[in-house]
Amino acid sequence: MPNQMIAFRSLQWFIDRIDAGIGAAGVIKSIVAGNRKIILNTPRKIFKDMINKIVSKGKCSAYLQVLLAYVDTDTSGTGEVNAVQMDISRLLSAR
Repeated sequence: MPNQMIAFRSLQWFIDRIDAGIGAAGVIKSIVAGNRKIILNTPRKIFKDMINKIVSKGKCSAYLQVLLAYVDTDTSGTGEVNAVQMDISRLLSAR
């Protein structure tokens, strides 16, 4: 988990390079995986950016993989993480 927190500082760098063909989505997924603190501290702008990319460029697996990293996690007893998942769901369904 300490490595995840270090990598989290570079999250925006990977988001900015999601279309660069460097596997950024996989790295983002690894940064987020099972880390409640990171999930809760991710700026909501990242979700909006990914959804905007889906709308403007299509359903690229990299964009969907980033969103999946935030919703495909164990949420037992973590209402805050459920709130993040609901935010993503709401943003997607609003489009």
